[in-house]
Amino acid sequence: MAQPAMDTHRLFKKLTAAGMSEAAAEALADAVAQRPADMATKGDLVGLRQEIKSDMDGLRHELKGDTERLGHELRSEMEALRHELKGDIDGLRHDLKGDVDGLRHEFKSDIDGLRHEFKSDIDGLRHEFKGDMQGLRHELKTGLANARLQIVCFMIPSMAALLAIFKYF
Repeated sequence: MAQPAMDTHRLFKKLTAAGMSEAAAEALADAVAQRPADMATKGDLVGLRQEIKSDMDGLRHELKGDTERLGHELRSEMEALRHELKGDIDGLRHDLKGDVDGLRHEFKSDIDGLRHEFKSDIDGLRHEFKGDMQGLRHELKTGLANARLQIVCFMIPSMAALLAIFKYF
């Protein structure tokens, strides 16, 4: 963003009126007029803050959508598995009605093993999902911390220059 024009003559007059020598006042006015073109203005910082907030809102919305979609997919998969297992169990029960108790016991053991495996798989997916969420949170926090650090790094030189100017008023 373009820097606003600085009235160096007015600054020079104020500095000399405050008792600064003309040479020192002229040097300071020149230095202030030659400030870096890439120095952030208050408007720049407000714009950057709005961009960051907008990005964070977008990420939050996207993350919420992803979370809802994953939850829906997981529920859908679980329902399909439940339906499939129920169909398998009903079919096997019908086939095994005439078999002896030993075969029934063996079948029940197999079903229990499958349930345990599915539960373990689902628990593993939950753990992996939580890890992914924690990683995203960490990345968001790191990005925000970096943005804050950059803002502070822009503010320190600006504040130092302003303090130097106001020191002579």
